[in-house]
Amino acid sequence: MSTDGDIEINSMVIRDGETGELYWKCLKWNEKEDNLVEIPAKVLESRVVSRETTFTSKRQINDFNIVQRILLEHKIPNAAHLSRRICLEEWVFHFGFVISGSTNTWQSVIVAADRPTAVGSEGFNPRDAALEIETNFYDGKLFISKSVANVRYV
Repeated sequence: MSTDGDIEINSMVIRDGETGELYWKCLKWNEKEDNLVEIPAKVLESRVVSRETTFTSKRQINDFNIVQRILLEHKIPNAAHLSRRICLEEWVFHFGFVISGSTNTWQSVIVAADRPTAVGSEGFNPRDAALEIETNFYDGKLFISKSVANVRYV
């Protein structure tokens, strides 16, 4: 994730935010390459999703925040060899002050949009989607590092 190693993601867990049902967990995040994340397709039907991330910071961060973009590779109809990437959503999460040398747990709760505007399994085959979650880490407006997860629904 970070070329200088200032931030390390130790683990990540995704659950149904209402029932606590575990959808996915990773106890060792690979910082050197894009990560393949296989999540049950029923997560798309959840009204609330909880993500818990444990990370370690080697340096003090005064205003730690994350900008996360959900990108979809979209095939263009009648042109199988053409596609485009569209940003489905962008979220900004503020964590605040991080002590140098500390390990922290951060839980984010994401509430789905109303069903007519949400991307769900109706009219959308999640197993055919090329979904990418791009996460950028900042200290205020200063870029620290980036992590990419390629999501496949199973």
